[in-house]
Formats: sequence, C-alpha cells, structure tokens
Amino acid sequence: MNDFAIRTTDQVRVTFNPPPSVAIPLGTLKGSATRRTVQKRPVCLQGDELPGELKRPFEYARIDTPSYLGGAGALEFILDFSNLTEKTNAKGKKALLKGGHSKRSLKW
Repeated sequence: MNDFAIRTTDQVRVTFNPPPSVAIPLGTLKGSATRRTVQKRPVCLQGDELPGELKRPFEYARIDTPSYLGGAGALEFILDFSNLTEKTNAKGKKALLKGGHSKRSLKW
C-alpha cells in the first residue's frame, strides 16, 4: 500500500528477476513540482520517475541462459495506478507515491 509522496532527494532502487549482470546504481530523484512540497522538498510528478543518472545506456549480460545474451539497453519505468495519486494534480500531472512496484525493463 502506498503511503507517502516521493520528493526530491528520495532514491529509487531498480531490481530485476532474474538479475542481469549489470550493476544499476541507486538514483536520486528530483521533483518538478513548484508549489507542492513535503518537508520543504518538491514533490516528484509523472515524468520525474527516472533520475538523470539512470537515463544513460547500460551494458548488460544475461547469465541465466544457455547462450550469452548481452548488449546495451536503456532503463524504462511503466507506472500504474498504485504509483500515482488518485486526485491530486500539479502542473496537470499526478504525484508519485512510495511503496508500489512499477514495471521496469531494459530496452535495447
């Protein structure tokens, strides 16, 4: 269950199952809300879910397959209703919520 709005300086951890052999660092989020804050930090809105340091391509290899699968890919998040506020909007966008799991993928 989601309980809190995500705000500037919160971090996002990305995991996969099975894990690719790539280390994806924690990303520090930066909120784009100008009027909505939590503890004096801007709230993150739709579009803020992928921090700048995670927008770069990642080299990866899948080691759980009989043959080598590897390459480079960009990280992508797909948000659903459990990651977003229901009614609160800022700049016409919904705020991001902590606690839910979003779909993620490496696109190559």
